[in-house]
Amino acid sequence: MSTSSLSKASESQSLPNSLTNWLLHLIDCDVRAISSMIILFLMVFINGADFQGADPDRLTINWQIYLRLAVCGIAGCYATWHISSAYRVLHQFPGALALLYGLWVLVTVPFSMDVRYSAVAGISLMTAILFVPVAIIQLGKYRFIVTTFFGTAAYTAASWVVYLVFPELGVWREFLSMDESIDRMGGLGHPNGLGFFVSAGFVLAIVLWHDHRIRWIELVVVGVIWLVTIYLCLSRTSMVVAVVASAAVMIHRFRTPQGVRLLGIAFLVIGLAGMYLGFTGDLDRLAHGLLLSVSKSGEVSELTTATGRSEIWVYSIEQIFERPVTGCGYGCARFVMDEHSYHAHNIILNAGLTTGIVGGLLVAAMIGVILLRLLNQPDAYVRGVATIFLVGGLVESMIYDPCPNLAAVLFLSIVFWERDTDPKGSTATDSQLP
Repeated sequence: MSTSSLSKASESQSLPNSLTNWLLHLIDCDVRAISSMIILFLMVFINGADFQGADPDRLTINWQIYLRLAVCGIAGCYATWHISSAYRVLHQFPGALALLYGLWVLVTVPFSMDVRYSAVAGISLMTAILFVPVAIIQLGKYRFIVTTFFGTAAYTAASWVVYLVFPELGVWREFLSMDESIDRMGGLGHPNGLGFFVSAGFVLAIVLWHDHRIRWIELVVVGVIWLVTIYLCLSRTSMVVAVVASAAVMIHRFRTPQGVRLLGIAFLVIGLAGMYLGFTGDLDRLAHGLLLSVSKSGEVSELTTATGRSEIWVYSIEQIFERPVTGCGYGCARFVMDEHSYHAHNIILNAGLTTGIVGGLLVAAMIGVILLRLLNQPDAYVRGVATIFLVGGLVESMIYDPCPNLAAVLFLSIVFWERDTDPKGSTATDSQLP
């Protein structure tokens, strides 16, 4: 093992192994690391929260919009000041893909359906593209992960407060038909947004536990909060994403002799149960019952058509061919998809819809990079977060909010993540970095 590898291993071993110790560790960092932590936390929490009740029909400018823009402005200014530290990752593959996408978004702004709206959203995206690699370098692997986790934890806790104390804001009534509706927990936003936040936080907790950075009892608490919140907000996509991503994180544990035995026993039990149900004729009835239990409307067709997403995808493709070069404008999908859930429900299709075929190809290329990193990266964080976007990106747009929040931060972090990311962050000055 090289001297640098030994040094990084020693630094990694000196890092905390519980959430309480992490809080003490984070406040005892250098000024640059603390600055990055504060901005990262605000980008996750403030940019993802809606303190006035989420309403997709409301486009009024208010104080919280200005607050989000202030966070993006601070992030952009800070990143520009320290840009020399991230110059290499921004100009080399695959990080250059994110930079090119941001620049293409700005090119399409004059041709968007709402130039002012698209310009603000595009500039906000660029601030995140510049800030995330700077934050990764200054914070290092685990401080970046822990800070992002605390952002999701704060969002979840605040959502519970709003849900319990201010139900007029925290409860989302979804109408399934003219006469039927269900109440879902929304908290500080749409229930699907809350589902993504709490599920991403759970996956990050799995990563930290896998790497021995938090205790198992802390993981259990996070898991219980995740289960209860997912149940109340009824975000099935987020639930599936969290389960698959957690399995991806833990896959190395299954490669041990003990893990192989556990998997073998599990598959044996599932196989025997399946054979029994098949022979008795109960398999079809059970499958039908399970589908009904997780549907909102009580109709199996709701799930077999991906909750209507197949129709949305067809309509999105038609709209892409209507404006194939520049799209409708970054952040402007809501104006085209106002009768189809306000976005394309697919991470690549939404890029093509808003920024044309060029934008769609750039996002597709980043998805390809994420897939390759999932297949070739031993890092638990990369496996978990990459799976979130590879699975969730099939049926959700995820990263296209007007102000970049948790989804954009996680997505960009995987694009900019490097195999030899320093666990404790850079200690060199900007002038000493490439």
